[in-house]
Parts: sequence; structure tokens; C-alpha cells
Amino acid sequence: MRKIKINDLSIRDIFQNIDAKYITEKLLNRIIEQIAKVKFDCLEIFGGSSFEKMLENSFQKTPFEIAYQIKIKIPNTPLQASIGAKNLVGMEVYSNSVVKEFIDQCIKSGITKFRIYDALNDIENFKFIVSTIRQLNCQCQGIIIYDDLKQKDFYINTAQKLSEIGCESICIKDVESTLLPQKAQELFKILTEQIKLQFYLSVYNLRGLQVSNYYNACMAGCSGIDLSFIPSSYNDLSPAIFPFILSFKDT
Repeated sequence: MRKIKINDLSIRDIFQNIDAKYITEKLLNRIIEQIAKVKFDCLEIFGGSSFEKMLENSFQKTPFEIAYQIKIKIPNTPLQASIGAKNLVGMEVYSNSVVKEFIDQCIKSGITKFRIYDALNDIENFKFIVSTIRQLNCQCQGIIIYDDLKQKDFYINTAQKLSEIGCESICIKDVESTLLPQKAQELFKILTEQIKLQFYLSVYNLRGLQVSNYYNACMAGCSGIDLSFIPSSYNDLSPAIFPFILSFKDT
């Protein structure tokens, strides 16, 4: 039976969306204890604005120290960082030496999986950071930012190029919630048929289509998805966790 892998975003989500002064070390430890009970494929620690928000924490730990604290408590679950190919966790474009130092520090903190994106899907910007990650014996997943105006050939060609420079898997990331269920099914069917890699999907619930998009993609060959199992808020925009799980009953 094929199993769907889940990348849990809880830590990233909480730091990204809750005022840091309300996140105590005691609260963080309680959350980690709950997450440790579930065998997720990985936990995404850095991504979006979470790194910047972690700097504002009230218990005087750096983001790297927080990552290390999590790794100590959940040693058997890989930690993941989602970072820009040239801008890492900020807005500036950094030199190759800074990029390498950041990756080194992540690894020392217990992070062994990296998701790399470029806002323009520019393959040239991926090359240095991907080669650096692979040389350090860590896993590297390339992100393709979903664009509703692009044809399927664009995703096939971009995925192939990312594979050629060293990405071991590919994540289609719909940052603007423009993906529709039928397109998700068609896209993952053709990607998994033509390229022998694992493909993942990351979508938000801004239009209430998260469950449908994930379901159609997974039924068409998608290997894994992103969900926050302890979301920072329970509203219309939060991850649709339980409907997603229920949708796969008896499949």
C-alpha cells in the first residue's frame, strides 16, 4: 500500500503567526512533546517569516538553538528548512560564502533536509546551494512555485532541470491558492509518469480547496503534502487536517 508522507508545519506555523511574546519555552516544549508522538516524514522548522519571528522569542534562544532543542527531543524525525536559493530566510541576496555558512549552521543544529525555492523559478540561482547541500550529505528538495499561467511542459522541464543539478525530489508550491483540483490531478499524473522522482504538494486553504487539491494530487501519484497538525489558529484559512485524513478512508 502506498503511503502519503506528511511534512508537519506546526513549529513554523506557530512562530510565523503568533506574537513571539506569547510563545514561552514551556509552551514550546509541550507542543514538541505532542508532535513527538506522531511519526511525521519531517518537521519544517524554518520557512516564510518564522526565522525572523524566532529572533523575537522571550526565552533568549537563537533560531538555531531552538532547532537543536527540538532535535534533541525528537531525534528520529528529520528537521527541514525551507529557504530561498539566494536570499535564504531574508529579503537580501547573499554571497555564496554566507549561503554555505548558513547551511553549515543549520546542519549543526540538527537540520538535515532542505527545501529550496527561487521566486522566479530561475535554475541558475539553485545551482550553488543545491551542490553545497549535496556535498554535505543532506537531502535537497527543489521547489517549483506554481503559476496558473504556465503550461504543463514548464513543470516537466523545470523538474527535470532541478533533478539534473542534484535535487532528489520536487515540491510544487501553490503560494497564491490558484491551483484547482482538476489541474492538480492532471499535473501530478503527467509529472509522475514522465519523471522518476517523488513529487510533493504544498498548498494553502485560502479558497477552501486544500483537501480537494491534496486528494486529487495524491490519487494521481503525489508522494507527500504539508499540514500543520497544531495550527496557530482554527479558522477558514487554517489547514484542513481532519477532512484530509477522512477523505482517504478506505482508499
